[in-house]
Amino acid sequence: MKMKYVGKTTRALEDVWILDVCAEETCRRAEKWPGRDWPRARFSHGATPSNCHTRMFVTGGLCQRLTPFCDVWSFDLATEVWHELSVVMLPRYGHTASVVGGSLILLGGVNTLAGGQPGICVIDVATSACVEYGLPAQDPERPIMLHNHSTVLSSDNSTLQVIGGGGNCFSFGTAFNRSGLCVDLRGLLGASWTVHP
Repeated sequence: MKMKYVGKTTRALEDVWILDVCAEETCRRAEKWPGRDWPRARFSHGATPSNCHTRMFVTGGLCQRLTPFCDVWSFDLATEVWHELSVVMLPRYGHTASVVGGSLILLGGVNTLAGGQPGICVIDVATSACVEYGLPAQDPERPIMLHNHSTVLSSDNSTLQVIGGGGNCFSFGTAFNRSGLCVDLRGLLGASWTVHP
C-alpha cells in the first residue's frame, strides 16, 4: 500500500492519495469527513510510513502563508482517520522523517526562529515524548545543509544516509551539499556525523 500526503501547486494542499499496488487499483483520494480531525494544508513537510505500513506520519511543513508548523499527525490506513500527536517540538520545514522502532526521527529542516534551528528530533510515537538534539559545530568551509534533502535508512536501522540538501536564496545565491553525510542513530545523545568526500 502506498500513501501520499501531497504538498503544493499554486496553493498548499491537504489531500491524501492511496494506491494499493497489490490490488492494482488506481489511486484514490481519502475522504475528508466533516467533524473529523485533519491536518491543515501544507507543503515542504516530512512524511513517512510506520514500520508495518499501517500508518503514515506527517510532520511540520509550511502553511499557505509560509508559517512553519510544529505538529505531528498520524493517518490510519485502515480507518482513514487522522490523529494529532501531542508533541512539543521546534517548527520545521524542508526536513525528512523516518520511523525506527517506536520512534519517529526528524532530521534537519529550517524555521524562522533566530538561533533555534532544527537538528535531530526523536519522538516516541506511543507517548509523544520528544527530544531535540542540536547539530554539531559546522566547518565554515564545508557547511552541512540539512534542508531539501533526502534520507535513506540503513537496513539495520542504525544510520541515515543523507543525499542532497541545500537550496537557493535571494541574498546569498545557490548552495548545495558537496558531499554525502551519514548520521549514526545508535545512541542519539552523542550522534556521530561522517562527511563523505
